[in-house]
Amino acid sequence: MSISETSVESISPGLRSSASLRRGAMNRVEAFTSSVAAIAPAISVLTVFGAIFAAAGLASPLVLLLAVVAFAFHINTVAEYNRVAPSPGFYVSYIARALGVTTGTLTAVVYGVGELILLGAAIFGPALWDQEVIRLLTGYTPGWWLLLLIQGAIGAIVVAFGVVFSVRVIATLFALELLTVVGGIIAILVTHSAYIAVSARAFNPANIHDGATGFGVAFVLCILMFSGCSASAPMSDEMENPRHNIPIAVYSALAIAGLIFVAAAWAQVVGFEGNVGPMLKTNFPFITAAGNSAHWLTYLIYFSGITSGLGVTVATLNAASRLYFNMSRERLLPAVMGAVARVRKTPWIAIGVATGLTLLTMVVYTLIAGGLSYNGGYTGYGQIATLGTDLVIVVYILANVGLPFFYRRQAPELFSWLRHVLAPLLAIVLLAYPFWETIKPNQAGAVGWWWLVVVVLIGLGVVAGLVAKRRKLPVGDYESSEVMPDNVHS
Repeated sequence: MSISETSVESISPGLRSSASLRRGAMNRVEAFTSSVAAIAPAISVLTVFGAIFAAAGLASPLVLLLAVVAFAFHINTVAEYNRVAPSPGFYVSYIARALGVTTGTLTAVVYGVGELILLGAAIFGPALWDQEVIRLLTGYTPGWWLLLLIQGAIGAIVVAFGVVFSVRVIATLFALELLTVVGGIIAILVTHSAYIAVSARAFNPANIHDGATGFGVAFVLCILMFSGCSASAPMSDEMENPRHNIPIAVYSALAIAGLIFVAAAWAQVVGFEGNVGPMLKTNFPFITAAGNSAHWLTYLIYFSGITSGLGVTVATLNAASRLYFNMSRERLLPAVMGAVARVRKTPWIAIGVATGLTLLTMVVYTLIAGGLSYNGGYTGYGQIATLGTDLVIVVYILANVGLPFFYRRQAPELFSWLRHVLAPLLAIVLLAYPFWETIKPNQAGAVGWWWLVVVVLIGLGVVAGLVAKRRKLPVGDYESSEVMPDNVHS
């Protein structure tokens, strides 16, 4: 794709979004696939489960179940915003319309940084998994930084080829990981059926390790996994009937991913016969349990982690690039970020800049935090992913605070005390406590300073918001129209 094939299409403030992206290219199923792939069920089961069980112990399946319920209240908020005003500006647009330009711009600062970090996590996590698979199969350990750059480059190329191509890649990869993970769950339950009754202890709150602290840490890790659930929402410009399809996509993605996670965690407890000690001594307990049940599954699950990792990279980059593309239209980022490829209809500069910045951030931070060593990659990834999750939870809370105001201002005839007051209030309560548990000061290591990073970004956001209000920037103005599909095969 050459520069001559691109153009920057100017859009007048206050108007609905133009047809610069490929309109109507995604249907309901593809919207669902984009969201569920961004959750990355396979690689989350393989890599994040170890940390969740280390934090919450035997009752980790219960924590996962509670996280699904809690996040459902938040997904209600995402769905309700999109029923009225879907926008690639996503939370920035929602909150600006609900709480004003100042708060919307604050959101842009916090969420812009948080999304960049979570995009990095969506590239870095799979790269570390690729490193692990190569090490286990060949005995050679490639540098994490090299695999990080390769993973990011592949993801950017797939996304740049267009929304139709990237979504089809995502759908194929998700089908592979779904079949493999479900196969592993079934194999474990069949071969260890005698221990199913024992596994009921996994749903007893008394078995949560380290009480409230263990629950808080595990809960935030669960939120990290579910954060991709709404990845289809920023794709609203390229979706058929976004007001209808986005709510269906995000609810369906949460339901399917939640079912997979709870079932896999429960099966893992069954596979280890209810003993957490041996489980925590293995690097990848789900693979160990599935491999002991059906050895031939081991290598398939390794492979599913690779395909799942590529899927989450592509899905997250698709969503992030649309967010930054829209921020350029609202004059929060340089106008050049709104460049759209003439043929592929993708925001090519937003894709390139987002990929480049997130890779640079991941490499530089990890070199400082952990160095080039094998363990250094895990140190950097764990710390930076926690910060990204904390920043995004701040935005989640703001979005839930804003929902009743949004409906009172934008669609008072549709206002519901249940959906627009009670549900977001419950979401705030359920998100606030575990957020505090991970961000409170005086924790060991770099994580103990994340509260200061959050406070500084909020302060910068307030200043930027006041400037945006004074300059009358069109923050939150853009809304995806109900569109007829372009020729998606051109």
